[in-house]
Amino acid sequence: MARPSARATTSTLAVSPKNSRRPSSPLSPFEHLESIAEQSVILDIEALRKLLATPQAAGFTLQFVVQTKDCVFSTKTVGGDRWTVVARGLSTPSTFDGETEDLGNGQYRVHVTVTRAGTYDVDIRLFKCIVSSLIANTISTRLVPPFPLHLTVVAGPISAPHTQLIFDGHKAHSFELATVAGRESYFLIRARDQFGNATSLAKDDESFAVACEDSELQVLRQDSYEEGVYRVTFITTKAGPFNVGVSLRNAKSGATHPINGSPLAVTVLPGVPCLEHCSVTPHTSYSAGELGTYEVSLQDAFHNPISQATLSLQAEGGPVEFRQVLNCSTAPQPEPTPGHYRVSFYTELCAEYQIHTVITGNAGVPYGTTFELPLVPLTPAPGPMTVENCFNGEGQFRGVAGQHGEIRVFKRDRFNNPILARDTPGASTAASSFVIKCDNPALTVEPAETLDGSAYSIAYYTEKAGTYILWLHLGEERLHGGPFSLVIEPAAPDLEKSFLEAPLAPALTSQAGLVTLWLRDQFGNETNSQAEGQAALVEVLSSQQEGSEPRRLTLPVTFADPIRLDAPSPEVVLTSNISPVGTHALSDILNNNDPAAPSAPAGAADSAG
Repeated sequence: MARPSARATTSTLAVSPKNSRRPSSPLSPFEHLESIAEQSVILDIEALRKLLATPQAAGFTLQFVVQTKDCVFSTKTVGGDRWTVVARGLSTPSTFDGETEDLGNGQYRVHVTVTRAGTYDVDIRLFKCIVSSLIANTISTRLVPPFPLHLTVVAGPISAPHTQLIFDGHKAHSFELATVAGRESYFLIRARDQFGNATSLAKDDESFAVACEDSELQVLRQDSYEEGVYRVTFITTKAGPFNVGVSLRNAKSGATHPINGSPLAVTVLPGVPCLEHCSVTPHTSYSAGELGTYEVSLQDAFHNPISQATLSLQAEGGPVEFRQVLNCSTAPQPEPTPGHYRVSFYTELCAEYQIHTVITGNAGVPYGTTFELPLVPLTPAPGPMTVENCFNGEGQFRGVAGQHGEIRVFKRDRFNNPILARDTPGASTAASSFVIKCDNPALTVEPAETLDGSAYSIAYYTEKAGTYILWLHLGEERLHGGPFSLVIEPAAPDLEKSFLEAPLAPALTSQAGLVTLWLRDQFGNETNSQAEGQAALVEVLSSQQEGSEPRRLTLPVTFADPIRLDAPSPEVVLTSNISPVGTHALSDILNNNDPAAPSAPAGAADSAG
C-alpha cells in the first residue's frame, strides 16, 4: 500500500476537528516551537542605538521592545516566556534590575531605571526550565544584539535638599589645620543631585549664595575643590560660633533654595596665647599645709579669651602637689569668666619655689609649640605652731635633783618648718619668746635664751624629785597641744641621808629579825640610784655563831620596796656603796653614826630600838 503524500497529510490535518481553525486565535505554522534568545531581536534597534549614544541623566529609564523568535527564525505570536533585564556597572559597582512586561503577542517591553552615574552594560536574558526524571534545572540564554547595549548615565542637576555642607575645622588634630581667629579657613559644599551623585553648578545659571549673620565673619571667595565639591574661604578675628547660611541660587529664575544643613555652625578657635595679653596673679599669702591658688588669664593677639586651654604645671625648688585647674569660664559662681583659670596647689615644706605654667593647646588641639607664662614665685610661710613639734616630738623630759637642766624649744609648725622672726613681722620680743610655766614652786624655771633664729634654751633647777607638769607659752599665750612633763629623778644615795631600820630589841636577842635599808640622796629623796661606776647591790653579812664564816646575802635594791633582811644577831656586817666596810653595832647603824667616831654609850641600841 502506497504512503500518502505529504500534501495529503497536511490536508488531512487541516480538516481534523481537533486542529480546526478558530477565528479568535488563528493558527500559524510552528507557533508552538521553543523561543530562542539568540534568534530574538530588539524592535526599532536604530532608535535605541541613537539613544544609547547620548549620555542620560541619573534617574533615566531605558525602554525598548523585544520580539521573540523560535529556532527557525519565525516570529512568535504568543507570550509566556520569562525575560529579565539587568544594568551592570562597568565603571561603577552599582547594578540595577529592570522589569519586563509580557505583551501577549510574542513581544516584551523592557524598562530599567538607573540612578547612579556611570557606564552600564544592559544584559537581557531568557530563562528556561528543563525537567528531567530526577531534577528540574533553570538555564538562561542571552539576547545578542548587533551592538553592545552600553548605557552612559551622568549626574543630574544640583538638588539643594541632597547637597551637603561640611565643616571640620574644629575637629582638626593639629593647630595648623584648625579654624583659628585671624587666619583663613574654609568649609566645603558637596554638590549632589537628587540621587546622591556628585554634580556641579550649571555654568552661568547657578551659584551658591553665602551669608553670615555676624558681620565679623567675611567670606573671601568660592572655588572648585574637587569633583562635585566647592570650597568657601572665610576669615574673622573674632573667636566663637557663627551661623553661615548657604543657598542655591538660580540666575534665570532668581529663586533660592537653602542647602541641606543651612545655616552651617562654624566654630572659630582663638589664636595662640599672646604673652602681652596673658597674665599670672600669684597667691598673696600662703602658709604650709593650706590649699593655695593662683590665677591665670589667657588671650590671643585679638583679645579673644582662650577658654579651653591645656595647662602643664611644674614646680621648681621642692615638692608641690597641684590639686586642680578650675576653668572659670564654666564655673557657676560668682560668674563665668572666659579665659581665666584658678590653679590649686598644696605643699608642706617651706622653701623658695618657682612655678612654671606652660600652655600646650586649646580645645583638645595641641599647639605646634608651647607657650610658657611668667614664673610664679612661691615662698610658703610656716603653719601654726604646735607643742609636740617644738620639742622635736618629745613629750617628756628628765632631769636629776640638784643638777641644773636645760630644755630646748624650737619654733616649728606641725610640718617641722622653722618659724623665724621674719615669719612673724611686727611681734615684740616678749610676745615672740618662749616661757615655760609650772604650778609647783619647787621648780625654778629661767627665762628663755635664744640659740638661733628658731631655737631657744630654757634652764631649770630643783632639789625635789618627782614629776612636774609644764605648760609652754609664747609670750602670754599658752600654746595648743600641752601640757608636757618633766621627771626629776633622785640623785645617787648619800651616806648621811640613808639609814637601816632594825626590828625591835626583843626580837634581836633570841629570834631572827628584819633589817630594812632606806636609801636617800643628799636632798632626802628616796632613791635606788647608785653612784657612777658602782654596782647597784647591797651586801649584808650575818654571822651565825662565833668563829664561823659569816653567811653572805646579796640582794638587789629597789625603789618601790625597801630591802628587809633577816638579822640573827645584834651585829651585822654591812658592805654597800653608801657605807664603809666593817662590822658595826646596830645602834651605830640605826642612829646613822659614823663608824669612825667613838662608840656610842652603852644602852644606845636599846634606846634606839
